[in-house]
Amino acid sequence: KDLKKDLLSLNDAAHRLGVHFTTLRRWADEGRIQAVITPGGHRRFHLDDIEKFLDEKKNRFVKYDIAEAYEESAMTHTRQEIETNGQDKSWMQQFNPEEAAHQREMGRKLFGVMLQYISVVDDGADFLEEAKTIGKQYAMEMKQRKMPLSQVLQAAMFFKDALVEAALQLPQTAQMRPDTNNRLLRRMNDVLNAVQLSIVEAYEEA
Repeated sequence: KDLKKDLLSLNDAAHRLGVHFTTLRRWADEGRIQAVITPGGHRRFHLDDIEKFLDEKKNRFVKYDIAEAYEESAMTHTRQEIETNGQDKSWMQQFNPEEAAHQREMGRKLFGVMLQYISVVDDGADFLEEAKTIGKQYAMEMKQRKMPLSQVLQAAMFFKDALVEAALQLPQTAQMRPDTNNRLLRRMNDVLNAVQLSIVEAYEEA
């Protein structure tokens, strides 16, 4: 038996499970599914593990939990917005490829915090504080670039609008109850408002 042939890439494994690759990456990071890390730092998944996971969790993919359903919708919608309207945004033109990659990494980190905040049943105050920290870091970097606050907030609102639009589409795509979607919108708004406030506060600091 050739073990290498039984190893699936992140994208191939996610396709078999019927989830977005970012969802599978998060499951692997949380230890919910076993992954093999190659010398190059890439995740690989044993076919047997994927099939076992799918068999044990087959009901999971009929009815998504709120965070996983939103993650897939938001990733797709935000990418479409950037491809369609991103060229018209002056703040997006200012980053070279390396800086753009850094911005995407910060965005993924914030998105991960938001997904955790959406999932918890308590007030999630620690996640809100983490979101504020990310917002402040972003603001300080933009201040060093001498980017006006108005442009920084335009960038924040661009992504906020994309994320809200993705949430509004969820009831049709994920068979989500209205009260569940309302909770999602409230929790998501908490995080994004906290980020915007921390940006303004950072710009107001001497």
